Parts: sequence; structure tokens; C-alpha cells
Amino acid sequence: MKKVLFLGATGIIAKSFFRNFEKKFILIGTYSSNKIKKFIKFDVLKNDIKIFLKKNYAENVIIAIGNSNHDYCALNKKSSRKLNVLSLKKIINECVKNNQKIIFLSSQMIFDGISGNYTENSLTNSSLTYAKHKIEIEEYLKKKSRNFVILRLSKVYGSRLNDNTILTNFYKKQYNDNHVLKLADDQIFNPVYDEDVSKVIKQVISKNMNGIFNIGGPKKISRYHLILECNKIFKKKVKLKRCSLDNFDLIEKHPKNTSFDLKKLKKIFKFKFKSHIDVSKIIIKYRKSIIKR
Repeated sequence: MKKVLFLGATGIIAKSFFRNFEKKFILIGTYSSNKIKKFIKFDVLKNDIKIFLKKNYAENVIIAIGNSNHDYCALNKKSSRKLNVLSLKKIINECVKNNQKIIFLSSQMIFDGISGNYTENSLTNSSLTYAKHKIEIEEYLKKKSRNFVILRLSKVYGSRLNDNTILTNFYKKQYNDNHVLKLADDQIFNPVYDEDVSKVIKQVISKNMNGIFNIGGPKKISRYHLILECNKIFKKKVKLKRCSLDNFDLIEKHPKNTSFDLKKLKKIFKFKFKSHIDVSKIIIKYRKSIIKR
């Protein structure tokens, strides 16, 4: 079996990947602060990267380490760059020396959000600090290695009630009768199910793939319409109000339309990606199964 080291395995993608493929691969996961059973503690800012990668050698290294809080990155440019860029460059350097495949989890936010429908060859020129970190690592990786995969992820969400993602958070939250939920109708993306992302990673490793891939769900949709359509299934009594992303108090201006052209994805990954409607039904089913226990 192939061996996989998942650096920063505390997010929903890693949890889904480990849950579904722990018998398919030899998996090693790391955490930095919050202890996770069977995972290894690894603080990229404190531990010796060379020694750690040698001791926990794997043919495939997934890099998911970093601070993804956009406001934090904007307000703490030096410290966030130290974690998101400088430490990752050190990891890449060691992986290249060890001839390890690098799978880097990038983001939809690397695009400027003006036109949307971005391909893998579209210009990456976002002004967001967090996105600049991702862009710098993408460029560095392309220069340093030929044995890599970059997965540019759209908004990732799950179906487990404790996963703290967009649909489950909306489903769980209790709203009073007068509450008005403001949602941007000009923030457009391809929300993608965490289980589908883990299937992509599985195929990338199993088939020893290389390259850059935009990873998104089957529909381009605004945040407002996403919740509006899902609530037809959830049937929550809440007033939804459409607004612009500009109406929110953000430290930095966020790209609005980061939707993907998914022709390459559909050509290579043949399985059917679940829609937000599919996942909404899974959430309801999951909730009912918990109640029955």
C-alpha cells in the first residue's frame, strides 16, 4: 500500500480522507495544538522539518498546513507569511530532496473574482493577503518540483453536524421569528462536498497524477441562492435577505466571483460530484439517524 503523510490533518478534508481511505493507504496525520488520537504532533514553526519528514517518510505528502483566516492574515502579515509561506517552502525543499510527491491544497481565492469561470490556466492575481500566500507557494512549487499536484479548492462543506461548515452551521442554528439573515448574491463559487474532495485526492495518489486542478461542485451559485435552495429542504423559519459582499465589514476586499470552469475536472475525474441539494438531504438523513440512537 502507498504511504501518505497528511500535514495539517485537522480539517474536514483530512477527516473525510482518513474516514474513507484508512484501509486503502498507510496514513499518517499530524496536528499542531489540539491533540487527535493516533495522529502525530508536528509544529512546523518549532519542530525540525528535515528530521520529521525523514522519521515519518511517505511517498506522498499532502500539505494542508496554514492559517486560512483571511482577516488574521491581513492583520498579521509577518506572522501569517511565516507560517503560510516560509515554513511551507522549507517543507517543499525537503520533499524535493526526498523525491516525494507533493499534494498542495490551494484555494479559489487566488483569482481576482472579476470574471469568474476560471480555468487552470487563468491568471492568479488576487489582492487578498491569504491568497497571495497560496499563489506564492504555487509558483514556488512549480519551480522546484515536477512531482506535484495543486488542488485549487472551491468552498468545501460537509454533512456532519459538528463539521462547522456552511450548510451544517445554517441547519443547526436556531433563529428567532424576526431574524434576518443577510447573504451576498454576488459572491459566486462552486461549493464542493468534502467526500468528493477526498475521492479526488485518492485518485491523484492511486494513479500517481501530476498537475493543477480546479476542484468544485457541479453548480456555480451565489451564497444567497445556495442557502435559499437548501432551505427548501431544511424548512427553517428564517428571513433571507440578499445583499452585496461589499455590505460586509471585511478587513480586505474579497474576490466576488471565484467560480470555476470544470472541463478538466470532469474529463479526468469520472465519478459524479454531489450537489448542494444532494448533501442537504444527507444532512437531514444524518440528523434523523442521530435522533434514533
